[in-house]
Amino acid sequence: MVKNVKFFPNQTSTDLKLGDLVSVQYRDTGAYEAGWDETVYLGFITMVPPATPDNPAGMIQMWCINTNSPHIITPRLDKVEVISEAG
Repeated sequence: MVKNVKFFPNQTSTDLKLGDLVSVQYRDTGAYEAGWDETVYLGFITMVPPATPDNPAGMIQMWCINTNSPHIITPRLDKVEVISEAG
Protein backbone atom coordinates (compact mmCIF):
# COMPACT_ATOMS: atom_id res chain seq x y z
CA MET A 1 0.00 0.00 0.00
CA VAL A 2 1.44 3.35 -1.04
CA LYS A 3 0.53 6.38 1.03
CA ASN A 4 1.47 10.02 0.93
CA VAL A 5 3.41 11.31 3.90
CA LYS A 6 1.70 13.98 5.94
CA PHE A 7 3.89 16.64 7.51
CA PHE A 8 2.94 19.65 9.57
CA PRO A 9 5.51 22.27 10.63
CA ASN A 10 6.45 22.25 14.30
CA GLN A 11 4.87 18.85 14.83
CA THR A 12 7.02 16.47 16.84
CA SER A 13 7.30 13.88 14.05
CA THR A 14 6.14 12.80 10.58
CA ASP A 15 4.44 9.60 9.46
CA LEU A 16 7.87 8.20 8.53
CA LYS A 17 9.57 5.56 10.66
CA LEU A 18 13.05 4.06 10.67
CA GLY A 19 13.26 1.29 8.11
CA ASP A 20 10.34 2.45 5.93
CA LEU A 21 10.92 1.87 2.21
CA VAL A 22 10.11 5.12 0.42
CA SER A 23 10.15 6.65 -3.03
CA VAL A 24 11.23 10.29 -3.26
CA GLN A 25 10.99 12.93 -5.94
CA TYR A 26 12.94 16.06 -5.09
CA ARG A 27 11.55 19.51 -5.75
CA ASP A 28 12.90 20.74 -9.09
CA THR A 29 15.40 23.43 -8.12
CA GLY A 30 15.63 24.81 -11.65
CA ALA A 31 11.89 25.42 -11.93
CA TYR A 32 10.52 25.42 -8.40
CA GLU A 33 6.99 26.26 -9.54
CA ALA A 34 7.05 23.39 -12.07
CA GLY A 35 6.91 20.76 -9.34
CA TRP A 36 9.14 17.77 -8.74
CA ASP A 37 12.07 16.37 -10.68
CA GLU A 38 11.19 13.36 -12.86
CA THR A 39 13.79 11.08 -11.23
CA VAL A 40 12.38 8.81 -8.54
CA TYR A 41 14.76 7.60 -5.82
CA LEU A 42 14.10 4.54 -3.65
CA GLY A 43 15.53 4.14 -0.19
CA PHE A 44 15.15 3.19 3.44
CA ILE A 45 14.64 5.77 6.17
CA THR A 46 17.70 5.81 8.45
CA MET A 47 17.13 8.91 10.61
CA VAL A 48 13.94 10.70 11.70
CA PRO A 49 14.74 13.62 14.00
CA PRO A 50 11.77 15.44 15.48
CA ALA A 51 10.63 18.64 13.82
CA THR A 52 11.38 21.65 16.00
CA PRO A 53 11.10 25.42 15.55
CA ASP A 54 14.82 25.40 14.65
CA ASN A 55 14.40 22.47 12.24
CA PRO A 56 10.76 22.72 11.04
CA ALA A 57 11.38 20.60 7.96
CA GLY A 58 12.57 17.61 9.97
CA MET A 59 15.56 16.94 7.65
CA ILE A 60 15.00 13.19 7.43
CA GLN A 61 17.75 10.92 6.10
CA MET A 62 17.39 7.87 3.89
CA TRP A 63 19.83 5.39 2.41
CA CYS A 64 19.25 5.65 -1.35
CA ILE A 65 19.26 2.36 -3.25
CA ASN A 66 19.71 4.12 -6.64
CA THR A 67 22.90 5.96 -5.68
CA ASN A 68 24.12 3.76 -2.80
CA SER A 69 24.52 6.84 -0.61
CA PRO A 70 22.69 8.81 2.10
CA HIS A 71 20.13 11.41 1.02
CA ILE A 72 18.47 14.16 3.01
CA ILE A 73 14.75 14.47 2.33
CA THR A 74 12.38 17.20 3.36
CA PRO A 75 8.73 16.09 3.41
CA ARG A 76 7.56 19.71 3.28
CA LEU A 77 9.22 20.15 -0.14
CA ASP A 78 9.88 16.72 -1.60
CA LYS A 79 7.28 14.22 -2.79
CA VAL A 80 7.66 11.24 -0.45
CA GLU A 81 5.61 8.06 -0.64
CA VAL A 82 5.86 5.09 1.69
CA ILE A 83 6.06 1.90 -0.35
CA SER A 84 6.43 -0.50 2.57
CA GLU A 85 6.21 0.33 6.26
CA ALA A 86 8.81 -1.00 8.69
CA GLY A 87 7.51 -3.88 10.77
